[in-house]
Amino acid sequence: MKKLIFISLVLLLVACNNAPTDTRNNTLSDDVEEINLDEKSQQANIKQKNGEASTSSKVADADSSPIVHTSQEDKMIIYNGHISIETKEYQAFQKELKQHIDKQKGYVVHRSIHKDEDNRTNATITIRIPQETFHSFIEQLSTTKITITNQEITGEDVTEQYVDFQARLQAKQKTEERLLTFMDEATKTEDLLQIASDLERIQEEIEVIQGKMNYLQDQSDYSTITLNITETGIVSSTKDKENLQTWAKTKQAFQSSISNLQAFSSLLVVTFVGYSPIILLFLGIVIAVTWGIVQQRKRRNDKKKNS
Repeated sequence: MKKLIFISLVLLLVACNNAPTDTRNNTLSDDVEEINLDEKSQQANIKQKNGEASTSSKVADADSSPIVHTSQEDKMIIYNGHISIETKEYQAFQKELKQHIDKQKGYVVHRSIHKDEDNRTNATITIRIPQETFHSFIEQLSTTKITITNQEITGEDVTEQYVDFQARLQAKQKTEERLLTFMDEATKTEDLLQIASDLERIQEEIEVIQGKMNYLQDQSDYSTITLNITETGIVSSTKDKENLQTWAKTKQAFQSSISNLQAFSSLLVVTFVGYSPIILLFLGIVIAVTWGIVQQRKRRNDKKKNS
């Protein structure tokens, strides 16, 4: 009888030690499976809170004024401008434009320049300007000595899209925290592998969402302006252009004649110095033949006088 009681106590202790571990592992598996549902619920709650806050703000504005004005700080708007410009002198306008850009703390991201057959400059310049100075920059641009032939300003409200990314990011980050907690508590290899796989997927999704949010933030903080610049003229008339061409041709002819004279002088020096032995021999023969002919004529003249 005592042996039976002892064996029963031992079995009872073993069962008590194993029960918490099995229960914890089962609970851990159930929690991992429910993560996606909790994540969706968190996104919905965050969006609902954002929507309620936005609605409350609009109601407060409506009570204070009959016209509803949304604060610019609460909005995330991407502005883009396309402006076509004509200027008489491109270089002067470019210097003035650089001063405006530096003053507004902007920067140039693209510049393309080419000249037409009349030597006039055509350029395309893309500029990034802080959003708070976007409209003032365009107004200052209008005061310069240029002619604006076309102007197109567009604005895209991405507030809702950014808020949606924000809600998704917060939900993903909470899920990441839970998965890290589960990983510390897991004891089974299969649970660890499953949690590691889910954690890697969640972290990748967090990086993608953060990248999209950073892009929207950058495009909103700095507006983009594209300027298409056309120079209307450098040479004032056809006559002036012809005079410039005549002077250029005269200068080219003078330089060509100097070059030819130098080449001819060089050729003479090379010829006389290089072929001097042959030239001296030829001159000696010519002198000897000439001297012989002169002496022969002299003898004939003397004979005629004596006879």
